[in-house]
Parts: sequence; C-alpha cells; structure tokens
Amino acid sequence: MFVPVVWGFYAWQPGAIVRVYTRLNECLESGGARPAPIRPSPWHDSPIWALLAGILAVWEFARFMRPEHEFTNAGPWIFQSTTALRAAFVALASITYYMTAMLVVRQLITTIDVNRVFSRESVPVRFLHPDEAGGLRFLGEHAVGIAPLIVAAGLNLSLVYVRIIQGGPLGSDTAIYTLPLVTAVYLVGSVVCFTAPLWCAHKEMLATRDRWLDDVSRGFEVQQLAVQEEMRRGDPNAVSVAKLETARKAWDIGRTFPTWPLNVGNGRKFVAALLAPVVPIGLAALRELLGV
Repeated sequence: MFVPVVWGFYAWQPGAIVRVYTRLNECLESGGARPAPIRPSPWHDSPIWALLAGILAVWEFARFMRPEHEFTNAGPWIFQSTTALRAAFVALASITYYMTAMLVVRQLITTIDVNRVFSRESVPVRFLHPDEAGGLRFLGEHAVGIAPLIVAAGLNLSLVYVRIIQGGPLGSDTAIYTLPLVTAVYLVGSVVCFTAPLWCAHKEMLATRDRWLDDVSRGFEVQQLAVQEEMRRGDPNAVSVAKLETARKAWDIGRTFPTWPLNVGNGRKFVAALLAPVVPIGLAALRELLGV
C-alpha cells in the first residue's frame, strides 16, 4: 500500500504547492496589500535534492540486493525467486525511497516558505469567512493532504505489530527493540508534519483574535467605570448598561473566532489518518483473544 500512495503523492504534491502560493497571493490582494507576487522558493528546483535522493536510492538498491539480506516482510516469493525478479522489486523499492526523500524535502521547503510569508506579510484574517477557518482553509487542506501518506506509513508499521501478536517471522529489516522508537517517531512526525505548515497562520489568527478581545475589554472597562459612577450617584442609565452588555456579547463572539486554519472536517481527517494503524492491531489482538 505504501508504494502506490507515495507515487500518487509524488505526482500530486507539485500542483498542491503551486495552489498554496496562488491562494496566498489572492489573500494578500483581497486584504488591500499588493506586494510582488509570492512564488515558490528557488530551493524547490535545486538539483542537489535530486542528487542526494538518487544517492539514497542507489545505496538502498545495493543494500537490499546483498545475498545475506533477508527481507521477510516482502515475502519469500520475492527473495527466493530469480535474480531478475528480485532486482525489479528492489528497483521499485529504491525509486520509492527516492520519491519519499523528495517529498520530505519539498514539504519542508514549502513549510518554511509559507511560515516566512506570514512572518513578513500582513495576511488578512476573515473570521466569518464561509470556510470556517478565517479564509485560510486552503492551508488546512494542504496540510491534511499528507493524510494518505500517514495512513500508509502507519498501516505498514501496524503490520509488524500484527506479526508479533500472531507470532509470525520478522525480517532482518525489523528489530523489535526499536519498535517503540519507530512508533514514537511516526506519531510525533505525523503531528509535526501536519501542524508545521499551519503554525505561523495559527499565530497570526490568534494575534488578530487577541487584538479584538483587547479592544473589546478596554471598551468594556471604560463603560464599566461609567456605569459604576452612575450607580454611585443613584442615577443608573439603561443605555450605559446596554452598552456594557453589548461589550460583553462582543467578547463572547470574539472567543468563538477560529485560531487554526482548519475546519472540523480537516481535523477529523487527520485524527482518523493518525489512528488508522490501531484498526489492524486491534483486530489481530481480538482474534488472538478469541482464538479465531
């Protein structure tokens, strides 16, 4: 499952990155700011990344083609077959390693670039935008685009746990004592990869909301002093009290403003992707428990 997902994500990612920059430029223009159009970083097109990823792929090919390498996870039908079939399988895996490395590099550069835009430009936040994410849902959609990759990686990891539960053989590429570390890397890495592209947008949305709340609280305090003075004089003014109530309602409204460029749907997709590996592990444990 991991291989087709990586290949599909590799084909999808360049267009997704372009769409992020296009939407960012549209946001800046809608806010009245018209800087020079923001374009993807030139580091995206640097040949050094392809060279390094290619070296990784060649190294993996040479490592897996060694006669002493036992890759039980691939199944004996591969590594007990002809040299040509084994080489074809390893070549496919090596190309997938290349694509994975390039995916990580592209995602990292885009994350740094997008966060830099929010730190340098004043990107408008529209709290009542129909997308329920301050007009920045496109960032959340870009971030949740890695969900299939998270699911594929997690399910591959879960298969190791399933083998352990069922008492099956593990390949030389799997060491039980590193499983907790690999699992922690999977969980932490997934959360970081998902939230990192959203971080500066989150800070901008949070700062905009806090400015609103600060202005409302200052107005409330001024009106509160006026009402207190009227009460001391024994001459309460219904208009002043109504203004106080309006300020309080404005505060409550401000507290509901979104502070992440996500809507509920995108958040659920990420959580579902992150927890997907629990399903096969739970089913395997249940089968062992019931003796099925």
